[in-house]
Amino acid sequence: MMKYERATLKQQKPFKDKFGTSFRAGHAIYKIVWCKELFNDERACYGVCNPEMKEIYIDITQSDIQETLIHEMFHAEVYESGMKQMSSFYHDLEELCCEAASRVCKNFELKRKNAKSKRR
Repeated sequence: MMKYERATLKQQKPFKDKFGTSFRAGHAIYKIVWCKELFNDERACYGVCNPEMKEIYIDITQSDIQETLIHEMFHAEVYESGMKQMSSFYHDLEELCCEAASRVCKNFELKRKNAKSKRR
């Protein structure tokens, strides 16, 4: 479970000015949350990407904020790219299933017609 303490506006200002408050990953817009303390599963950490909430959390007390920010942005990009591929995969799978079901129905109808004609 993630816990964090949001940095004050005064503490956030230099980072917001330098890096901004949001970025685009795929078709999603991720919000950057600047934190004073950040814990993930009871362990202190420098950054966390939360793709469900479309947010990344960055600890401003660390020495290399830019590296952590780029790392978490990478996680967001990978997640959004994977979701796009999965969406495309499920769309293709749905089309294949519908086509297969249609063929099965046609074959069934042909077999039924052939069986009726043989009875006559």
